[in-house]
Amino acid sequence: MPHYQDVELTGFHAVELSMTNTTNMTDSRTRPKTNSLATMNSHEDQISPLFDRIKQNLAAPNPTSAEHAQILEDISRLQLAVETPLETIYRIGHQTWQNACVRIALELDVFDTLLAKKGAAVGVHELASASGAGAVFLAAAKLPEYMRSQNYQNPTESTNSAFAYATGSEFWTHLSNTPTHSHIFNDFMATRRQGRKSWYDIYPVGRELSSLPNADTGSKEERKVLIVDVGGNRGHDLAELRARNPQLVGKMILQDLPDVVAHASFDPDDNMVIEAMPHDFFQPQPIRHALAYHFRAIFHDWPDSACRQILSHTAAAMQRNYSKLLISEFVLPDMDTALFPATLDIQMMGLHAGMERSEKQWRTLLDSAGLKVVKIWQDVKGGEGVIEATLKG
Repeated sequence: MPHYQDVELTGFHAVELSMTNTTNMTDSRTRPKTNSLATMNSHEDQISPLFDRIKQNLAAPNPTSAEHAQILEDISRLQLAVETPLETIYRIGHQTWQNACVRIALELDVFDTLLAKKGAAVGVHELASASGAGAVFLAAAKLPEYMRSQNYQNPTESTNSAFAYATGSEFWTHLSNTPTHSHIFNDFMATRRQGRKSWYDIYPVGRELSSLPNADTGSKEERKVLIVDVGGNRGHDLAELRARNPQLVGKMILQDLPDVVAHASFDPDDNMVIEAMPHDFFQPQPIRHALAYHFRAIFHDWPDSACRQILSHTAAAMQRNYSKLLISEFVLPDMDTALFPATLDIQMMGLHAGMERSEKQWRTLLDSAGLKVVKIWQDVKGGEGVIEATLKG
């Protein structure tokens, strides 16, 4: 891994390094069958000695400089031993964005405001008022040079993101013009959830997706559609959903761009149920009146204006009092957001002018597209969840 802290990286360089350094781990043709990215780097017999030594040195009444340095080194080693390889990749890859936050916080005197509060929590709007920067930006600071050029206001178009500023190309355009990066990105997306709960572990699929009458009558083409996985990459989610829930009936539709679904492949049994369909979600949704339309990690890639366009196309295809929209993403708290989703929020703004959203932001966005939130399913408050929505009225 490169030492990201040693150089100031643009958004393009950070993405390129992240893609390059995950290639060998995420190439679908070479990765092992086990969840290697989700397995801890070390075993308990290696963790316990580190933990014991940390406790012993912390108990010393007046630790020497050498003992203090040893504590810090052991803490670093303990973190590396406990976290999974994928968590290590995220931690190092996201450091660039955290460095950018610190740089901009210094320029805006944010630390003076925090010190004046003497440890009390400070809301983003209070920081914005004190510094003059856009409120959303202060929750997700971007590369310093770019944000200075934007007068520290939140970008609202993907063509005007920090990535586009640094490279001259919008992120998705760059991927389409760079097949090597596109291949690495799609491989990574296919494996990045190893060891983490998926949406069908949180959402009660067996109960909520079982009401599909006469779903298996007729040929595959005549079957009713159970679920449309929009932007579903190569179909890994649908294949796993079916494997874990063999009782589900009805057709499953995988939708993504043509060059992505062209690489989708399923077991023979899945081929009878799962259909791959090229589709651009900025165009009208061709599958009407499905029971569920699912989006995983799609909307955080886009600003609100683009999300409304996608959602409006979906709402137009839904059947009132029947179809449901399922969105698998983070639902952030208003205060005390954990480091990982906060840093991911930074990355989304830098790459796409997108964001991770709070519950209030989700409700406002969905309402603007003619949809209402029915329930937010979460195991951990502030973590990833499934937002269930239906048509308003």
